[in-house]
Amino acid sequence: MERRRQIPWHYYPTHEKDVYTVYFIVLLLTSLMMFLLALTTQYTLVVLGLPWWATIFFVLASFFGSFVNIPLFTIKSQTSETQEYLVRFFFMSYVIRVPTMPKKTLISVNVGGCVIPTIISLWIILQNLKDLPLFILAVLLITLLIYPLATPVKGLGITMPFLVPPIVSAIIALIIGAFSGNLNLAPSLAYVGGVLGTLIGADILNLPKIPDLDAPMASIGGAGTWDGIFLTGIFSVSLILLIIPPF
Repeated sequence: MERRRQIPWHYYPTHEKDVYTVYFIVLLLTSLMMFLLALTTQYTLVVLGLPWWATIFFVLASFFGSFVNIPLFTIKSQTSETQEYLVRFFFMSYVIRVPTMPKKTLISVNVGGCVIPTIISLWIILQNLKDLPLFILAVLLITLLIYPLATPVKGLGITMPFLVPPIVSAIIALIIGAFSGNLNLAPSLAYVGGVLGTLIGADILNLPKIPDLDAPMASIGGAGTWDGIFLTGIFSVSLILLIIPPF
């Protein structure tokens, strides 16, 4: 009987060590990105006037809160779930579709992606009550610009180009700050307008479209660790700080 040759490990196209190396690199890069994002978030909140202890609390709360969705209510879908049965009758086969129960979409709100940035926005507004009309104008304009860009995707939910909301928020904030003669207010306008404008324009105003999407759950601000609502506020302020440094 011919003895089967053993192939040395280095002849295999893949190797366990290589897989672990790739996993380690991916984990390292992901951790580095999360660390830089946390530093950027904390720096941005400090620029907006939050105490240092509050920035640490909000960064940690937004991260761990991204895993928490608070159920609000359910919406019935326009379509119903059906079960298919194969029925044979006189050598003929028929597929019978029997409706079971209407589909329901659970509407929830994500703590880290929506609740935390909304609380920060309200805090900023309370610290600048004399400029309340400017904040309302920023939220209104950003909402009107964001709403047409939000696209319903069947089976998924409401989607939108990632970089558009921060850029729109930064531009609107700079324009309002320039015309009001207070450019120092632009970062605060960008954050509040970006967060609340995206929340209203992309999510709240599109709630009537949810029944047509056949999505099991729609989480406001819950598309991952620090959703678009949260990142819109942070990145819009970062864009302004590149133009108008805080010193």
